[in-house]
Amino acid sequence: MKQMQPEQLIAGLGEFVKVRREEAGGRYQSLYAEVWRQWRALNNFTMSWADQDSRRMAQNYWRGMNKWYDQFDRHRREITTPDLGLSTEMAFLYYGVALDLAKGVTKRLPPVDLHQPVTKINDFPFRLHQQLTEFKKLDIEMMTMIDVQLLIEYWHVLDKAVRIKATE
Repeated sequence: MKQMQPEQLIAGLGEFVKVRREEAGGRYQSLYAEVWRQWRALNNFTMSWADQDSRRMAQNYWRGMNKWYDQFDRHRREITTPDLGLSTEMAFLYYGVALDLAKGVTKRLPPVDLHQPVTKINDFPFRLHQQLTEFKKLDIEMMTMIDVQLLIEYWHVLDKAVRIKATE
């Protein structure tokens, strides 16, 4: 599938979030609203003045988010179909898998030091780490099976994106 620009991803997911009123449940209640918030925040700055590693990570991130969006788009009909949701045991199992993937991703990013005297505005790894700190507050108990699958897929593609070495 053709790579979409970040603006196209944001518009596509934003339309879904608005039509489905995904934000109505409040913060951290919807996977799709949280991904949409993250995308808008991370696309808010130009990377033209960023160092090479930041630009590369931003490119890898958006490449990974294209892959995630493809999965989301394939399952869009299933997302809109009512589901019974997860049993408590399944929710904890999947939450553990998602948490393990999240820990692996955040371990590879620079730590967020909110008391830093200066943070470069185009430091993509730093901004991504900030966004992921918020994203990890997502409430998995309200998710359906397809939501959880897409959450795990999100962390999986993000894990691949941050693993790519600066030498590539």
